[in-house]
Amino acid sequence: MRAGRMDDRPRAQLEPKQARAPADPPAVPRPATGRLLPPLEQALGDKELVPKDPATVPVPPELLDALHRAGRVLIAVHVQPPPDGDGVGGALGLARALRAWGKSVDLCVDDPMPGFLRNLDVHNETRRAGQLSGRSYDLAVLVDVADAHRIGGAARLLERSAAVAVIDHHQVEAPAPESLRAEAARPLLGWIEAECDAASLQVAAVVAQLERRNAPLSRGQWGSVALPLLVGAYTDAGGFRHAGVHADSLALFKFLLQRRLDGDLEAVRDALRWELPPIGLGLLQDPPTVPDDLQDPRALELLAELRALLEAGVRVKVERYEALGFGLTSVPDAYLELVVRAARLQEPEVNRNDVLRQIRRMHFLDLGHTVRLAINLIEDKRGSPRVTCQFRSWQPFVALELARSLGGGGHSRAAGVTLVGTLDEVKRRVHQRVLERVRGEDGLDSAGH
Repeated sequence: MRAGRMDDRPRAQLEPKQARAPADPPAVPRPATGRLLPPLEQALGDKELVPKDPATVPVPPELLDALHRAGRVLIAVHVQPPPDGDGVGGALGLARALRAWGKSVDLCVDDPMPGFLRNLDVHNETRRAGQLSGRSYDLAVLVDVADAHRIGGAARLLERSAAVAVIDHHQVEAPAPESLRAEAARPLLGWIEAECDAASLQVAAVVAQLERRNAPLSRGQWGSVALPLLVGAYTDAGGFRHAGVHADSLALFKFLLQRRLDGDLEAVRDALRWELPPIGLGLLQDPPTVPDDLQDPRALELLAELRALLEAGVRVKVERYEALGFGLTSVPDAYLELVVRAARLQEPEVNRNDVLRQIRRMHFLDLGHTVRLAINLIEDKRGSPRVTCQFRSWQPFVALELARSLGGGGHSRAAGVTLVGTLDEVKRRVHQRVLERVRGEDGLDSAGH
């Protein structure tokens, strides 16, 4: 497939079969319940939900050919937004399979990973871009991302790759060569499947079909491949609790779990068990709390800084506009950095992405259960001021359209964008855009036209 020609590729048949959002998606009636699938344990035990072999999912043959031929492979994931379970899980699963077939593989995650991903990378398989400078590759594969601007320093490595491939499931247009630093004469391969709930499930299909061209993976090898893929699918589908998750995705998950990991769901959940230290958790409350028995002099110094920030009104703020159907969590950069430093008193490896993940779990996802649209605004003053905006909507396409109206993208119900400006500036801009939507004909109950 030549550069930029990604529209005529075969697509995985994941119901419903529409492969990307239409320009003007139809209004979707609000179902009586936000739960479209049975609880995960019930679904896994339900004989009517037949496990789906990933080997039956159509994969672009050009992608399989390129992976089969390549001897030196670079795999990269997004760091903007921060590394997540689907990106890193899918990349780890693919890397382990390719190495089992004798290929040389570098896996680049050019940003600190949150705790649960550090636990998943038990053999320290990931590298920062600076550690890979000067290397060249037969093929670079981007997993869970289709834009070089979102993979950090790994973008420079694409220029030293003979071909570039994408495995992604976000609602994006076919990427142009320049967005992937691919020259016009360099092959650009892509599999963008917007109806798949996790890129990790796409990777499972790729691995299953590559196995037909290579030596079969042993039971142990499949276990090491399947675990990160299952973690990726589990996290991106919200433990299969999110409304709108496709039954085919659950069927693929069921096959991988039962046939490749001996049905060990607890192994998947164990891989996700990581919590921010108590002092960090307390500071993220609204209002914040601190332990009464702090004795560490460094903690007492941080408490003095905390009081100064609180007096200035700098803290995590959760605002609910229930009459309008949305909620907003805003996190100032100065407060975020203080929480990171405080948490490191109890666990030195804590990084900014650990705190961001905890904020998302404590406030963003919680808002998503009580309002129709949840918004997360994270300020970052490292370099030029910018704000990462995350949107989650109950109805399909609401979050996606809001993100697109601001220059971003993502999934139908979970999307985002990074905007230049201070937290107050971006907050006013996003707030105004939401109010325009609320006052429109459809409000937050359906996709606009």
